[in-house]
Amino acid sequence: MKLSASARASLEAVAKIPSAKKEKEYDEIVKNVVLKPEGHKVAGPRPAVPCLYTVTTIASSSRFGGTRTPAICTTFEKAAEMVENNDGDLYECSYRLVVIEAVVPDHLYTTLHEQYWYVWVYNHKDSVNSEGSYKAIETPEVYKNIVGWGIG
Repeated sequence: MKLSASARASLEAVAKIPSAKKEKEYDEIVKNVVLKPEGHKVAGPRPAVPCLYTVTTIASSSRFGGTRTPAICTTFEKAAEMVENNDGDLYECSYRLVVIEAVVPDHLYTTLHEQYWYVWVYNHKDSVNSEGSYKAIETPEVYKNIVGWGIG
């Protein structure tokens, strides 16, 4: 399909409109996370059915990437290793939050509420020019009742 110059200009203009309110709310969530210095441990007894672990990265808005699930792992340990090592550059300069969720394959509407949250922490105050890493956090209050990040 060919678009006229004015149609292309209109689409480009819409793409540049900032979703400032949503991004500001996200920044506030990130600013108020509670670190878990001891890290994450697998929650409670394991279900009889083996779980898969989705790794979902969350940016401040769709303008900066939205959410995506770049990995599904067979163990929590592998998923956590990928996040903590920033494998494949999960962060990509915008995905400040990550959640690992356990899901039961071959089931509809699984009720497993096993989540492990991480936040990107910069090594230096100058976040523009510094490296960082993901650190374990408590579930952000605003996300406590939201599940299924990795399966939509």
